[in-house]
Amino acid sequence: MKEKILGISLMILLSACALTVTEEDKQTMFNNASFDNEVISRLPKYQEFRSFLELNADTIFNYVDSLVAVGKGSADSILKVDFPAEGIHVYRDCMQFRRVYKNHQFTAFPDHLREDLNNFADSIGERNLAAFTLCRDKTVLVQIREQRTDQGLTVIHSLTWDKIIEQEQRYHKDTLLAEDCIYHIALSADTSF
Repeated sequence: MKEKILGISLMILLSACALTVTEEDKQTMFNNASFDNEVISRLPKYQEFRSFLELNADTIFNYVDSLVAVGKGSADSILKVDFPAEGIHVYRDCMQFRRVYKNHQFTAFPDHLREDLNNFADSIGERNLAAFTLCRDKTVLVQIREQRTDQGLTVIHSLTWDKIIEQEQRYHKDTLLAEDCIYHIALSADTSF
């Protein structure tokens, strides 16, 4: 019995040591992360996608709010509702839509918008669109990709328009692509976002 407990303890200790990330590891990973020219060349597609979402934001929110009301109660009274199979996370003021599997089609949209939205997403490409967030104030954030390491670090590439992302400055860099579009790269040890 003692051997089993020691064996389990040793496995836990080794696992913890294997996932220990030093500041040097973080700095190296962050320094190696670079702005992707493919993303930059696709900026017009991202701009069109953003315009589509802004134009249809009220309709999308009304539709998803009705799903929340049917499934979970009033959308105004909740802080967060998840529809994991659909890749949707609904917060009071924003919704995040995430690709949950290869060739994922976004389905939680009104019928008259669904095909256009998926055409935009397909034209950008799976590798260049992991998720997007749409807020009631029509703020749009596009998460391009997440690159995870065995050490538990994640490099996140994203685009925002007219919005600054609050990040720990040490592991965040950005560049202005157009007069209102900012390309961000951030390093995170937290994979729960």
